[in-house]
Amino acid sequence: MDNAKIRAARLDEYQTLTDIMFASKFYWDYPEEYKTLWREELTITPRMLQEQAFFVAEVENNIAGFYSITYNIKDYFVGKLFHPQGLWLENMFIHPDWIRKRIGDALMEHLLSYCRLKNISKFCFYADPNATGFYERYGGQLLDHYPSSIPGRDLPLYELNLQ
Repeated sequence: MDNAKIRAARLDEYQTLTDIMFASKFYWDYPEEYKTLWREELTITPRMLQEQAFFVAEVENNIAGFYSITYNIKDYFVGKLFHPQGLWLENMFIHPDWIRKRIGDALMEHLLSYCRLKNISKFCFYADPNATGFYERYGGQLLDHYPSSIPGRDLPLYELNLQ
């Protein structure tokens, strides 16, 4: 999408970003009961907007998608999910109206440019199983699988090396 403008998210956009996360996640026909299980995980708060770098893709004054990044100063676990030290792609979600319309590409290109500008050579992230092909197209390498908050479901941990 050539007319997507990427900009920093504003603090007052937390609810819009949360709505996009839920709409995007449930585009993939996850069971309805997952909404309750994921309520906390898929909620953006004003505090998160202050602690992480959030960028939105805006098309015709509407937010079509967003991503957020943070820097982990050390390796740690959240439950059973391993989070390695370094730059971490915390979120990347596209509103269903814009899926497969290159908004994800615009956001990823912005992220890669950001990394190059900051001399960041790699970043890690967990990918929704429905999005692994997208990340692999950009060179994402599967490192491992870790149990998610849904019993019996694993999440793939990826690394994308820019060198």
